[in-house]
Amino acid sequence: MKSMKYLTMLMLLFLSAALMGCSKDEDPDEIISTSIVGEWYMEDDTQSITYKFNSNLRGTYLEVNYDAYGEETTRNSENFEYSLSESSSGMKTVVLVFETQSFRYNYDVTATKLLLYHNNGESYLEFKRR
Repeated sequence: MKSMKYLTMLMLLFLSAALMGCSKDEDPDEIISTSIVGEWYMEDDTQSITYKFNSNLRGTYLEVNYDAYGEETTRNSENFEYSLSESSSGMKTVVLVFETQSFRYNYDVTATKLLLYHNNGESYLEFKRR
């Protein structure tokens, strides 16, 4: 009877340790929610725009335009480099440097959405994670 009691206590101890170990696992959505790295797209009836941010601070931009019938009319693809910064107030900024021009956006990112603010925050572009 004593050995059964010790065996039960040992099993409970093992089970407790296993459950406590699982509670420290990081939620994948938490990890991805703060990262701009990935592929982001925005589309409507006349245009689709895709940004792909790689972890090496480089990326690609793709813009496709469509006519009234949904047929592709033009396609523009360009590589860029980018830098990220965050102010002491928590404002995140991304600077995109293309071959002939650069753009600076404040941004917010979650697991599924990227908001690029322009015109001093008066408007924004909303992208979805692909």
